[in-house]
Amino acid sequence: LLGTVLVAAGVGALNQYIERDADGMMKRTRTRPIPSGRVKPITARRFGIALAAAGVIYLLTTVAVEVAVVAFLTLFLYLSVYTPLKMKTTWNTIIGAVPGALPPLGGWLAASGNLELGGWLLFGVLFLWQIPHFYAIAWLYRKDYARAGFQMLPVVESTMLKTSAYCITFSAAAREWRFRATVSLGITYVRGYILDSVSGYGEGVEPEQGPAAVYGLYSLSSVAPVNLGGGQKFDVMFLGIAKFFLRR
Repeated sequence: LLGTVLVAAGVGALNQYIERDADGMMKRTRTRPIPSGRVKPITARRFGIALAAAGVIYLLTTVAVEVAVVAFLTLFLYLSVYTPLKMKTTWNTIIGAVPGALPPLGGWLAASGNLELGGWLLFGVLFLWQIPHFYAIAWLYRKDYARAGFQMLPVVESTMLKTSAYCITFSAAAREWRFRATVSLGITYVRGYILDSVSGYGEGVEPEQGPAAVYGLYSLSSVAPVNLGGGQKFDVMFLGIAKFFLRR
């Protein structure tokens, strides 16, 4: 857990270093440490490298080589693939969901010593959840993202047809995947809160005006438990997106 936290913190710091200019253009992120001038870019870069390196080394020396490899892969894919793609293609969200879902796989590997079905099931739940979550964020802050040049699907697509279709599809898939994970793992209830404050969401700036269903989707996916038993949260998410799609 400590190694994963260190790597995640390092990736977050380095991502803010890389995107410091874009962050300065967005109301939502211009108060972050680097664009606001509270932290120098070189300091943030050194801090991020130190954290990430410490995390990988810790996993390598105290857990297992394979777990350290997964952590490094997460770091590499996020910073070298996902972050640059934000400015180049709308596929960035789906591609970025891969490193975003790797930590549970690493945790399963650390506990079991193998890349078993259970690890991939948890990877799938987190991967599928990210798409409607981040599309909701991109829609709420679409003007901010457009100002900074980010190629988010809800920003470049005026009709919202593809965005809505992706949200409905991935939410439905997450619901089905959750059911299969319940059956396969025998889990009655698993709760994992996603604290957006760690990643810098909602930094004192109100989102842009949008349909209530999108606010509901964002709020739900921000702190919603991944309910592997009853599935009510995924049901509500699915219905909320469907409502948005039909009423937009």
